[in-house]
Amino acid sequence: MTTLELDNETATLLAEMAEQEHIEPEQLVKDLIKRHSETLTAPENDFFAYAGIWQGRNIDQETIRTDAWRQGQP
Repeated sequence: MTTLELDNETATLLAEMAEQEHIEPEQLVKDLIKRHSETLTAPENDFFAYAGIWQGRNIDQETIRTDAWRQGQP
């Protein structure tokens, strides 16, 4: 078990949020930590999920500059 020291403002905010959710502050913190950890392990946060995204496309520095120049022209 860990004890957290919260400043008055944070403690008040936590109590208000827990009351709105109709749960104990401890359970609210657990739920928030669980949700946060799930977002960290979500596939869209996986660097290797984007492997090959540019595969088969002619993308190089010159192509990007040329396209950007054309888009900037009236």
